[in-house]
Amino acid sequence: MVAKAIIKFVEGESNTIDWPSLMDEMCERVRGRKLFLVLDDVWTEDSMLWEPFRLALQNAAQGSRILVTTRKSEVADVMGSAKRINLEELSNDDCWSIFSTIAFSDRDSEQRKDLEEIGKKISDKCKGLPLAARTVGSLMRFKSRKEQWEMVFYSRLWELQDVEQFIFLKIPFSGENVENHGRRMENDVSVLNALEPPPGLEKLEIVWFQGTTIFPNWMMSLAKLKILTLTDCENLERLPPLGKLQFLEVLLILGPNFPLKNVGVEFLGIESKNKKDGIIKIFPNLKTLMFGFLREWEEWIGIGGQEKEDCIIIMPCLQMLQISYCPNLKSLPDFLFKTSLREFEVNYSPILSERYQRGTGEDWAKISD
Repeated sequence: MVAKAIIKFVEGESNTIDWPSLMDEMCERVRGRKLFLVLDDVWTEDSMLWEPFRLALQNAAQGSRILVTTRKSEVADVMGSAKRINLEELSNDDCWSIFSTIAFSDRDSEQRKDLEEIGKKISDKCKGLPLAARTVGSLMRFKSRKEQWEMVFYSRLWELQDVEQFIFLKIPFSGENVENHGRRMENDVSVLNALEPPPGLEKLEIVWFQGTTIFPNWMMSLAKLKILTLTDCENLERLPPLGKLQFLEVLLILGPNFPLKNVGVEFLGIESKNKKDGIIKIFPNLKTLMFGFLREWEEWIGIGGQEKEDCIIIMPCLQMLQISYCPNLKSLPDFLFKTSLREFEVNYSPILSERYQRGTGEDWAKISD
């Protein structure tokens, strides 16, 4: 992908597919050109992958420079960097500033006062890493109970030392004991279907659910449900028809053990019989949609030709879409860019980042208006 991006930037698209030919083409395209190449957030330590790049880029003109950013000193060793600039971790105050700005967004002063002490302890555990502060802050933003915050703080998963492992923490947000997640699949389904939540429930979190389906009959009766979080549903390969939740405002779908590969029309909850009812609104009140750490996710398809039908309105109130650590996701459905979207954020999802790259991405025009 990097090689194709370099070739595209220098002289346009390439139809070359096989790796050796791609390296040869890149070698010729950069020959004699003065380059300033930025490789951001490199994780690969495999010298066998870097060596063909190094040899091809040696054909660039004298004075060319390559700037690499990474969190791993081993990457710098493999790349044979001429000069290293080691950035220090953030101070506790700066880390807290990032964490608190996100985690306490839209909270009143009373809530902030109640959660601030435990929040600072969680922020300190981010060890001065800005991405960790931002990621954990985003996840805590919709957690209102103090005991939820305390459980995150006391989780043994903070003991992981490797940054890459840390970013993919399986933090227990639901209030359950981590030791008790060995329940069998059928028990999970029975427990979920047997629940009788209060009709005024506004927030629902389902964590480490082992069943293959996750749309109990009572969920549609939750007329006041505004915030829904699905985390690490290890056997759920298809999302339930969440578009039927008429009052939902915030939806978070998080991994990393979610086996989800495709998101399709079933997620929207559109049924052919509904079309006879006139205008159909899907996710009519959804304002915030976040997908994170879905490493298997490859496709998010829309509704095909139905997208052109005036009778179907999808996510008319959507304001924020965030997609983080979905490295295999290839594209987004067109209906997302017909919404009232104000904030569109892609983090560490390289295929999407290239596709929607400002000015040069093939789908940049869809979000530039």
